[in-house]
Amino acid sequence: MSRTDDDMRLEALRRYELVGADPTPAFDNLTALLAHVAEAPVVAIALQDAERDWFLSRHGTDVTEVPAGSAFRSHAMDISGHGMLVVEDAREDPRFAD
Repeated sequence: MSRTDDDMRLEALRRYELVGADPTPAFDNLTALLAHVAEAPVVAIALQDAERDWFLSRHGTDVTEVPAGSAFRSHAMDISGHGMLVVEDAREDPRFAD
């Protein structure tokens, strides 16, 4: 039985013990820098385990996790290798309206 990319991704998350890890200043500094450079009110580094997208670091939001598949990441993965996902205003984008 061959392992899927998803199986390998989940194994790596377990191996590196990242999901549920305590906040790390280096990642928090990175999200703050990215928010400043991109002039973005919200920036997050998200990891997806089997049930949720968990934010390893976040800037501009108190949200720490969302159910798997409901975040920007699922849309970004759909364009992998085909370009960049740019969302000017999530409130006006039908993919994120709810």
